[in-house]
Amino acid sequence: MKKNYIIFLLLYFSLLACDSPNLKSLSQINNCSKSPGTDIPANYTKLKQQILNIRDSLHSSYILADSQSAISIINFSRSYIFETITNDIFNYWYGTPWDFNGQTRIPGQGTIACGYFVTGVLSDAGFNVPRVAWAQLASEVFIRKLTTDVKVFSNKPIEEVKAYVEKRPDGLYIVGLDTHVGFIYMKNDTIKFVHSNYYQPSIGVMAQDFETDNPLNDSKYRVLGRLFDEQMIRNWINNKAYK
Repeated sequence: MKKNYIIFLLLYFSLLACDSPNLKSLSQINNCSKSPGTDIPANYTKLKQQILNIRDSLHSSYILADSQSAISIINFSRSYIFETITNDIFNYWYGTPWDFNGQTRIPGQGTIACGYFVTGVLSDAGFNVPRVAWAQLASEVFIRKLTTDVKVFSNKPIEEVKAYVEKRPDGLYIVGLDTHVGFIYMKNDTIKFVHSNYYQPSIGVMAQDFETDNPLNDSKYRVLGRLFDEQMIRNWINNKAYK
């Protein structure tokens, strides 16, 4: 199958999924999701369904693709997932309160513990992960199930962690700490720690700078797993279940 035809299919299915006939380029799909607004449950359900529709459409193209076109689909998928999580999914969850036993699946309603926040985001982004089982594991265990791009910092200053992330291209990490887990993203020279924060339980999910009062800054042990390598993206496209 010709590369240009694959790209046409991606654009075609993207337009269908977003219900937005005025989109003019593939990159615009990352801005077509509805903002939380007032009806968060309905809009978030719509976003999750949109993600699954796009994933299924990409899978249909992927199984027919030649090797060059398959790489194009993988690269597109990586960008789409990264932008959707950091622009849309996180935005819905900000402000959802923390509780040690929190397991809500609806942003802004109920409470969410740190592990359930991380595995819930992955699940809502279309990764076939065991959400509950992984949320109850030590975070390093499932980080290493998702990626081999892992860096461990033990008794190192937070400045060293930040310098490591700054030297890498834009990307999303899961970071496991002494007794906590969250995400780190590097995007357009901005670095944020996104987590359900037990230091401020009434606010819960938030994005913080590294140097603020937070578990990332205070932890002695930090393990960073960079997400979305080629195998992880293939697993997403093919809806492969993680154990």
